[in-house]
Amino acid sequence: MKPSKNFLLTKLNNEPCFIPIAQAFANHRRIVSTNETGVRIYNSLLEGADSEALLEGIPSEDIKDYLDKLAILGIVEENTNDSVVSDSSQRNSATAPQSENALIEQTTISIAGINFEILGQTKFISKPILDFADDSVEASFAIKLINCLPAKTMIEATPIGAAQSGNSKTERAQFENAQTVTPQSEKLVYKTPENSLTETGLSYIFYFPNESGLKEIHINKSDLNTEIYFTGDPSESLLDEISNSIRHIFLIKAASQGMLMLHSTSVLYKDGLVLFSAPSGTGKSTHAALWTDCFNTPQINGDLNLIKPDKSSGNIIYGTPWCGTSKIYSKVSYPLKAIFFLKQALEDSVIPMSSAKTASSLLARTATPLINKDIAQSLVPVSESIANSVPCATLNCTMNPNAAAVARDYTDSFPL
Repeated sequence: MKPSKNFLLTKLNNEPCFIPIAQAFANHRRIVSTNETGVRIYNSLLEGADSEALLEGIPSEDIKDYLDKLAILGIVEENTNDSVVSDSSQRNSATAPQSENALIEQTTISIAGINFEILGQTKFISKPILDFADDSVEASFAIKLINCLPAKTMIEATPIGAAQSGNSKTERAQFENAQTVTPQSEKLVYKTPENSLTETGLSYIFYFPNESGLKEIHINKSDLNTEIYFTGDPSESLLDEISNSIRHIFLIKAASQGMLMLHSTSVLYKDGLVLFSAPSGTGKSTHAALWTDCFNTPQINGDLNLIKPDKSSGNIIYGTPWCGTSKIYSKVSYPLKAIFFLKQALEDSVIPMSSAKTASSLLARTATPLINKDIAQSLVPVSESIANSVPCATLNCTMNPNAAAVARDYTDSFPL
């Protein structure tokens, strides 16, 4: 047996747990708590022949039972080689770029202090993203929109930004005319019906089904310079696909800067935001609408809220263009006042959550793509900081106005 590459063993508020990443994250697997004995048994798989000291005092039957449980959960697996995708097994057939790709437009976007360029026709950029355009800032990376199928090569993107050489125009030209390199063998990170993700030493590569307007996304690991390949006219569905792809790239960068995006709706209440998080269909939007109807609270984002803990100014929720299908978003940033994790119930009640439970729930409901251990680990201190500084509770709720009143009363018991 060996540890699975699809889980990260770490600690949340000093409690050990396994966080799903890569394929396990794509499959929406849950965070699994463990204890120090479990950590010793798990680490013994890493130590191999040197594991005797780690297992001292643990009965052999307990070791076997625990490893069997981890195997059922997919946290450990048989000793097999990583999946390798051949260079041509998934890649789309090469097609000459359409002539319109020569008409490259440059749009600089600034969201939550993260600045990037989109190189491509603005008709393929959704209006919410264009609302965040700001030509006064310097971009740190670039996303190129390419309306054609990719050739059977990968692009080695040239870093963009003044920090590289001080000549952004030269670097941009180098990126636009990037030199093709021979593909390396690709290792499978995850595969779902919606897309699959592979990686090489240099890049991440997303592949999409034939019926999708998106075809491939090539992300340079070192600097996040990206190429998004797609085909078709700028329909609403294609613009949504491109927007969601840009969101994934943005969130990888945001995670490195201490920001976590939470699946949640938000309302503005007494100069701060109250968030409601739950799986789809539980009633996030309905509950937010109850607050609007009962307390005249504006809805700020209908699906996704980007949180950054800040020691000097508290927890800030930055405005972003991504809001699911709600079409409710804002460019304005606000302080975070409270977070409720909703559960449908016959009676309305609020149950305060421990810091460890809150941190786990934040990671379980994040929209940040946990495609590797580094991204997951970077969000651990972020989730802990939020959990230790913001009132968080489980809201057992009906869909009646009393549910909003119960949550409001709990929120009012804490100063902003």
